[in-house]
Amino acid sequence: MKSIITFQVDNKGEYNMTIKQTKKFAVIIALLILGLTLFSLRAYGAVKSLTKNIKATYRNINIYSYGKKLSSQVEPFILTEQGVTMVPLRLISEALGHQIVWVEETSSIYIGDAPDTVVNNSKSLEPTLIEDIAVLRNVGPFYELKSRNIVIARRQFKSGIAVELKNENSIAEVVLELKGYYNYLEGYIGIDDETRNSSTGFILSVYGDGLEKTVESLVSPSEYPRPIRVDVKGVSRLTIRIEGQDCEIGEYERTIAALADFKFYKE
Repeated sequence: MKSIITFQVDNKGEYNMTIKQTKKFAVIIALLILGLTLFSLRAYGAVKSLTKNIKATYRNINIYSYGKKLSSQVEPFILTEQGVTMVPLRLISEALGHQIVWVEETSSIYIGDAPDTVVNNSKSLEPTLIEDIAVLRNVGPFYELKSRNIVIARRQFKSGIAVELKNENSIAEVVLELKGYYNYLEGYIGIDDETRNSSTGFILSVYGDGLEKTVESLVSPSEYPRPIRVDVKGVSRLTIRIEGQDCEIGEYERTIAALADFKFYKE
């Protein structure tokens, strides 16, 4: 006599299966579940990110490139257990003149030249220079030093803009159209060495859509380049204002305020 297993299908009847059929059905179901599980694990593994606790040692690490000290908003540290020093990749790459390309799909970083297929289908970490941002207002006015590099306390910068202040009462302002494309800007501020003997310094203020983002304290002639980072996420119109300030000592009042290597980042 055949043993049977019964499944209720609807109100009109029953579906009967033999033990042999039942075993075959169970195997199919098991394989299906296993397949779905493996698929889910693969899919999860492709997109997951992990948070790990690490032991880090901070000891005021300085980074130099060809004898020049580099400044970074992210402090380098040492992985205590591994004895490995971790430094910002972008800082090192830019100091050596290399571009970076980030591939989101494979979580890959290319330093220097990357295959064309990668460049065309990936998110580039290359920032946008302030010189390439659309200008809505330029009172001062700000300009590029195309004949030479910006030089602050003998450190040269390949990009940036500058504005000439005639005296301590001078005010300059530039308004940039960001359209909410960028997350933050980084760069350096200082007084160009052409006017390092001036008696005029400046205060820099940054506003995003009318809201204050940062106000930097007095920047004096011959001061080392001061790093600056400003959150501009969601900002449509960015206003950068420079106001002259008396530094008391100096041979003349004219000064050149510089925004060196000002770059806007999307990531």
